Amino acid sequence: MQTVFVRTRPAAKLATAISAWDGDGFTVSCELAYPPETSPEPPTPLRDAIEQQFAIRPQSYLLTAGTFALNLDAQQRPVTLGFYTNPKRWAIGKLAPLAGDAGIPYLDAPFDSNGHADEACEPEALYDPSSATLCLLWGPADTWCVVAPLFYLGLTVDGRLTQIRLNALSVPEKDWHEEKPADGSWLAKLRRRLDPSQ
Repeated sequence: MQTVFVRTRPAAKLATAISAWDGDGFTVSCELAYPPETSPEPPTPLRDAIEQQFAIRPQSYLLTAGTFALNLDAQQRPVTLGFYTNPKRWAIGKLAPLAGDAGIPYLDAPFDSNGHADEACEPEALYDPSSATLCLLWGPADTWCVVAPLFYLGLTVDGRLTQIRLNALSVPEKDWHEEKPADGSWLAKLRRRLDPSQ
C-alpha cells in the first residue's frame, strides 16, 4: 500500500485472530481481538489536540483497495479484514516461515472526514496449501509485526504496509486448483477433431 503506514509498540500479549474462507461468497475474512490495554497507544499530541478540540475523530476507520477492505477501531488498529477474490487466480507456492516482533499496530493513512481511505491497487494473493497460509501482497516486506499467531503485517523499513499474512486459512483444493480437461472430455475430443496431431 502506497499511503498506509504502521506505527507499532511492543505487545506483552498477542491479539487473537480467526480467519475463514467462504467458498460460496468467494470471500476471505479475518476478525481480530486485542487484550485489554495496559498502557496507552503511542502519543500523537498535535493530532490528539486537534481532534479533541474539533471533535473530529471517527469511531472507526476503513481502508479499501479494490475488493479488499480492512476495518480499524477508534485507535486505528485492524479489527476485521474482508477480501472478495477468486482463488483460481491466486499464485500457489511455498511461503517461508517468518520471524517478527510481537506488536500492536496503529495504521495511518489519508483518511477523509468519515474515516475512509482508498488505495488504487488491490493486493496480489499467494497461497501455500501445505501451511494453509494466504499472503496478500502490495510489495516486498523488510520487517514483520506479529499481531496475532495467525495474523502478520509485513512492513518496509519506513513502516509502509506491504503484506498481510493469514495463517491457518484452509481453502479446499477444488476452490484454488484449476482443473485441466480430462482426455475423454468433450473439449479434449473437440480439440483432437480440429487438430488430429494432438
